[in-house]
Amino acid sequence: MNWADATAAAPAAAAQANAPRRWKPAPLVRLSMLFHVLAIAAIPLFPAFWRSSLLALLGNHVLLGCFGMWPTSRAVGANIVRLPEAAARRGEIGLTFDDGPDPQVTPRVLDLLDRHQAKASFFFAAKQAALHP
Repeated sequence: MNWADATAAAPAAAAQANAPRRWKPAPLVRLSMLFHVLAIAAIPLFPAFWRSSLLALLGNHVLLGCFGMWPTSRAVGANIVRLPEAAARRGEIGLTFDDGPDPQVTPRVLDLLDRHQAKASFFFAAKQAALHP
């Protein structure tokens, strides 16, 4: 491929890289889905063991929850742990704030971000959001 061909192909490659991708469940999620189908199908076949089936499903949810809450785990799907390369080249950083809102801290953080024309992601804890809407 010569320079002209590569230059002409670059916009198409960039568009393809930024195109929305169809969700593809991680292997552990697929296994969990299969487990759900089998456990639910087993209930009419073995009615005496319906409690065991439900307990097994509960255990499955606890396991998935543990993997999902592990900050760098990729067991239940992709986990973004760094900014895109272009953003890193521009010197950008990612800011996230968890466990808010707090009536004392959150307004100060918002004022500071506004003063510097910065953006951030906020993840609210449901109890805190209910207490401080």
